[in-house]
Amino acid sequence: MVCRQQCKIHPIPFQWPDHILNEDGTIDHREYLCEEDKDPREEFIPSLLGILGSRGSIFTYTSYEEGILRSLADEFSEYRERLIVLLVRFKDLHKIISRYYYHPGFHGSFSLKSVLPAIVPEMSYERLAVQEGQLASLEYLRMIDPATPSHEKEKIKKDLLTYCGHDTLAMLKIRDRILKMKSSNFEFYFKSTRSTSRARASNSDGVG
Repeated sequence: MVCRQQCKIHPIPFQWPDHILNEDGTIDHREYLCEEDKDPREEFIPSLLGILGSRGSIFTYTSYEEGILRSLADEFSEYRERLIVLLVRFKDLHKIISRYYYHPGFHGSFSLKSVLPAIVPEMSYERLAVQEGQLASLEYLRMIDPATPSHEKEKIKKDLLTYCGHDTLAMLKIRDRILKMKSSNFEFYFKSTRSTSRARASNSDGVG
């Protein structure tokens, strides 16, 4: 007889970036990346809680980050309350844009990679060595592999930090650009329903 054990597979977050928009308009950038072959969550959680603090909106793009925090709260009971309370500060830019705004440059997609160059033309993902989460996870595994040469590890580390930081800076810039358009009565593409034709920004990457 063969017994099948059911188990849940959760992404293991190993990295977070955070761009912080201060009240005086200045922007601070903080980041974390686990560089060792160990459970990164032991450092990921307290470092994230420390940087997010207890006030301010937290902008994300899609519900991925919420899922990560809920998973961590379930598995690390000592941090559960502090993680769950962060969720009330979350503002999902993807949900806001897909419901209220459309630009022909989206080409029918509301992914961050489609939305960003349409709203913030000076930013895109085209020149990044790492351009999406799945590749980031694979590169991370290569970085912590003892067989990977040290110079290659450093390059991967730089590429991962650049990619993840680009995500959060993109969210901050998108938020700022939309607020400026709205305050200037730019209403041509604003809509009350989705057309038929992601304060501070924070996100996390993980190995699935």
